[in-house]
Amino acid sequence: MGNRVVSSIFRLAWLCLAACFLLGLAGCPGQIDSKVIYGMEPPDDLPPDDKLSSKNPEYVDYMVGLRNIDGRLLYFNGSDSVIGLDLVEPEGERESEQLDRLYPNLEELVKAADDAGTLLPSIDLLDRYTKTTDDAAYGAIELAYHDGDPVNSGGKQQLLNDILAALKELPDASARELAIAFIAAAIKLGGGDPDPGPAARKMAAIEKRFLADKFFSKPVGFYVEDETLKKVFQRDRLLQQPFGWGNEKFTNTSPDIELGAMALIATVLADNPELLAAYDKYQRTAERLTNPTSNLDLRDLLPYRELFDDPTALRNAMMNSEAWQVKIVQRHCSSNLGVAFWPFSYSRENVLFRDLPDDPMDDINLMDLFTAAIRAGSLDLAPAADSGWYDYQAYALETLLLPERGLEYNNLLMSGKYKQRLKKAFEALITQRRETHIKQLECCDGAAAPCEPPCPRLRIEPAITHFLRTARGYAMLVDALGDVLGDEAFAGIELADGSGTVADSLRESCTLFYGLHLLSCIDIGIPCGLDPGELVFLTNLEPPAELTAELLWQYPVAADPALDEMDALAMIACCQLAEEWLDELWDGGFLAADPRVIVPVYRNDNLRCWAVVGVKLVKLEATYEREPRTLPVNRVDEELSLAEARQQLADGDNRGMWWGPLEKLMPVYVFAEVEIGPEPLTREEFRAICDKGDTREEIVKLLEKLQR
Repeated sequence: MGNRVVSSIFRLAWLCLAACFLLGLAGCPGQIDSKVIYGMEPPDDLPPDDKLSSKNPEYVDYMVGLRNIDGRLLYFNGSDSVIGLDLVEPEGERESEQLDRLYPNLEELVKAADDAGTLLPSIDLLDRYTKTTDDAAYGAIELAYHDGDPVNSGGKQQLLNDILAALKELPDASARELAIAFIAAAIKLGGGDPDPGPAARKMAAIEKRFLADKFFSKPVGFYVEDETLKKVFQRDRLLQQPFGWGNEKFTNTSPDIELGAMALIATVLADNPELLAAYDKYQRTAERLTNPTSNLDLRDLLPYRELFDDPTALRNAMMNSEAWQVKIVQRHCSSNLGVAFWPFSYSRENVLFRDLPDDPMDDINLMDLFTAAIRAGSLDLAPAADSGWYDYQAYALETLLLPERGLEYNNLLMSGKYKQRLKKAFEALITQRRETHIKQLECCDGAAAPCEPPCPRLRIEPAITHFLRTARGYAMLVDALGDVLGDEAFAGIELADGSGTVADSLRESCTLFYGLHLLSCIDIGIPCGLDPGELVFLTNLEPPAELTAELLWQYPVAADPALDEMDALAMIACCQLAEEWLDELWDGGFLAADPRVIVPVYRNDNLRCWAVVGVKLVKLEATYEREPRTLPVNRVDEELSLAEARQQLADGDNRGMWWGPLEKLMPVYVFAEVEIGPEPLTREEFRAICDKGDTREEIVKLLEKLQR
């Protein structure tokens, strides 16, 4: 009886809080009281359907193209049309069976489809391509940095060996022994054979304690797919541990000695400019690859060198520093403050979760907490000036939760079911993104072929703003890595499979998503969101020789008068590359990659995890709720010029054509939040459990059996 009363109170409180959000009373921007939301179940109701009366897209006269409708050629301008999007029930037993089944990967799903031509490429399917290429690029950089030369001759391993040698030259002290043991343990975990001298016993003890803590030491994510990457994971995870405030788990010594050890390592860097420069580049790369750090690093100690012999004074000075305010107060999960050799990166979700109670109740859903904060405006995903790739990736997903912020919003009339589908896509895609960054992100502690009209044309699920923001994230990363490493060093990092370079792979992904953004704009009939000159840096384009009327009929986004001819030709080249990619999509090797991943986001006695447990099909229906403007091409008379077609479509009512619905099956991820035991799961372990269940619910129950 008591539990039912408590549950009812929570439900009432949740509804009151939701009402406060709607009234703008949820608190200051960037803050959310997670203690209030914690443990409360959100309403199960679908979001409201969009109202056609709220859609007022602007008519853009240059967005005129030619479309073939069953052999009938039409001038077409859909800039002020509105397409309705809904998820509908399957028809017949065969289709019901297709939509109910859970598949282990996209390749199996495509094989099970009667005809790949009935499938519409979804955000989730594109993510499988993105995830595969992102993991490969991230892994290649990790391998190159491990013992390669882009930053430092001999890589991170040699940097650590040089630091170890310099530490041995310093006067004997207890902090010196700890510093030597700690760096030597990291070198050994990275596959080296260090000589710690008298600190050998302490080194062995640190290594033993670290390896015994499976949460920190067990390689997960793509790191388990290569023996060297496993070593990289374990070495860097040890070096991510904070020192100086009593939180380091593996040294078994006092906070003063811990802080003294970090001060000695900082002294070595200060006295060796080449080592400091290499350390700085490695850290800046991590901050751009993932995000800025959530803890102090060795660079933050350097301004206080005169206090290195006084741990108490040094600690007080650090707590009053600007770096402390930014990294600890604003970004940190407060149970792990300190100085780390290579700290973890912050994430918006960790900042949100840091104030959860130490003893959380069982019915909290962290994803609902996260998405509620974004929707309420309490958590802003827009990248900051110093944001890394992970922030850009999360921002690219924002319009899946807040469709009204998308460039395409006025032209798409979304049902509540379709909005719910987009929310589920957000949940799964942010899980995939986080798993790529699994080593670097801290886990928060508690304390198809085109379908032409008469139906709408969608060559891909129309997440226009998501595609543009994804492309810009890749562009930021290419630019940042070139700045940190130098263009020549960056260009020399090879992918592990020998298929090319990281730089080329990232540029190809960037170009693809620019192209998908442009193609989707053409399908909907709206101007693109590109800035003049935005595509200049793309060196892998082969634009047409000249801008012809024929090309502008096919790619009307390139007719934007704000763009010069070079911009227009670059846009067309991006479109053509994206069209080629879509033509070959269903034969893509990335479809066979297993998308099932699990990533911890919160730790108490057990681990609260986000997981993608498989893929399934949903049925999308797209209809014109406000028709586009069309004008038949008179094949007897001379065809109209672009200017004449634009003028005639702008004049009068040209909406008389009947349009039927477009129905497509879309492959989508299946997300679950689940609590497992205290030890993280590798991809192999997680997928073996998934293979034992036929449904999401069965898999969740199997995972929950791992609880302590």
